[in-house]
Amino acid sequence: SHPDPSAVARIADFGDAVRVPPPEQTLISIRPHPLTIVTRSFSAVVLLVVYAVFLMEPVRLNNGTRWAWGLLYAAIVVAIVRVVIEIVRWLGRRYVLTDTRITSSDGVFRRWNVEMPLDRIQYVVLHRSLFERFLALGTIGVSSAGGGLEVVWLWIEQPARVRDTIINARDAARAGRLHASHAPSQPESDRGST
Repeated sequence: SHPDPSAVARIADFGDAVRVPPPEQTLISIRPHPLTIVTRSFSAVVLLVVYAVFLMEPVRLNNGTRWAWGLLYAAIVVAIVRVVIEIVRWLGRRYVLTDTRITSSDGVFRRWNVEMPLDRIQYVVLHRSLFERFLALGTIGVSSAGGGLEVVWLWIEQPARVRDTIINARDAARAGRLHASHAPSQPESDRGST
């Protein structure tokens, strides 16, 4: 699933998608928990186990055949390739919170970079499935007034603490914007005399 188009999104080439300019400060820079590699590779590994248990046993009893062993080796290669692909995908995923914006980057050859200014955040949602709760993980979604979840961080460690950090950063960004809009402006005659 791709991010909501109402978020500020762009597709970039492979590379570091989140660059933080000098005055901006990084508050959080994380990836999903490494268990995502295992769970996303699970189907290939399960197929390998099913093959080994149900198909190789009759072959072993009949002294085996070359094609059965060839299929087993092919299944092992497919499982290994699937795990390697998920490792590369995991390495290409990055979630960053700065003092002015929140971002989510995903992809290897084509990257999805979604970012939202903190002062536009209306809702911060923490979702924890039974499996995520068992592993002490959670998924965080952020949306603006425009609609659905626009920035999603999957399988985050310490999700309640991360959610609170996002909310505090949002509140600080709003307070900074409010103070800047109410700051006294310099009189016209004083502008040129500094």
